Amino acid sequence: MDARNKAQSERILGESGREIEPWEIKAGKAVFYLTIAAGLWFFYWFNGIQCPC
Repeated sequence: MDARNKAQSERILGESGREIEPWEIKAGKAVFYLTIAAGLWFFYWFNGIQCPC
């Protein structure tokens, strides 16, 4: 495998065929984990409202 084929095989393409930049992957992971954290916090908070203990 020559260098050009190796570089092409390491690229990540989105659904539109556009190459995805590394900062876009990091931003997507950050949004994903923040969404999970906000969801867990919401259910913890919601349980506090529901529970009279």
